[in-house]
Amino acid sequence: MPLIDPILYVLPLTGIGFIIIALICNKNLSDRKVINLKLKKIGLFLIADAFGLIVLIGIMMIGTGIYFVSQKYDSKIESYEKKVNDQESTIAALSEIRVHLSLDFPPENPAKPGSAKAKILLKKALSAENAFDFHDEYVDKSDTMSMSMSLVVYEVGIGDMLRVVVEDNGKQWISNTLRIPDNRLKMILQ
Repeated sequence: MPLIDPILYVLPLTGIGFIIIALICNKNLSDRKVINLKLKKIGLFLIADAFGLIVLIGIMMIGTGIYFVSQKYDSKIESYEKKVNDQESTIAALSEIRVHLSLDFPPENPAKPGSAKAKILLKKALSAENAFDFHDEYVDKSDTMSMSMSLVVYEVGIGDMLRVVVEDNGKQWISNTLRIPDNRLKMILQ
């Protein structure tokens, strides 16, 4: 803790001490006129005895101390808010994942290259709904025969569930359900 912190608390405590001393010595201080200020042009008249002056100084010290303490706390609150915002943005960045999927088709019924269309269905982990929603679409533009297809799915989070539906010339394959962070889907001909 910096050395200035105790000073911030000493000022209001000293002001309270001044007020207590003024209350204890009230009889001795009230007969003396200390301030007699009259500014007629601006309409300011200030007449105070020693008691009033000491109480006024005590209140000013308390107010000043409270002001500086509150300013210190305001700066702490701002720094904590900044840290929280930084952590929230880091969490958001980490929760958005890019997933590379490899779709393995049965060897006797692979999808034809260049014409297969994959629909990616997604169910968010925090979703109250039980159904998968359309998320993205991918068209295979390769020209080589293969029993597997690779694709990338963006903007998914940990705990989300994926399912891929591939259509090709009237045939349809549906993958098993994948819970992120797994990335291999077995394709079953329907």
